[in-house]
Amino acid sequence: MTLTGAQTPAFPDRTLVKGVFAMLFGEPETARFLAAVQRLKRQRRRKTRETRLAKQRVRTVLRKMRDG
Repeated sequence: MTLTGAQTPAFPDRTLVKGVFAMLFGEPETARFLAAVQRLKRQRRRKTRETRLAKQRVRTVLRKMRDG
C-alpha cells in the first residue's frame, strides 16, 4: 500500500523528535512534578497560617495596650 501526497505527514522528522521529547519529559517525571507541586502547596499553607497567627498575636497585643 502506498500513501498519496495528502496522506503523508508534512513534517515526518518533527513527529519523531516530538516522540523523543515526550519520552524524555513525559510520564517518568510526572511523580516528581506532582511531589514538587504538593511541597509548594504545603509551603504556601504554612506561610499563610504563620501570617494569620502573627496578625492575631499583634491584634491581641494592641487590644491589651488599648484596654489596659
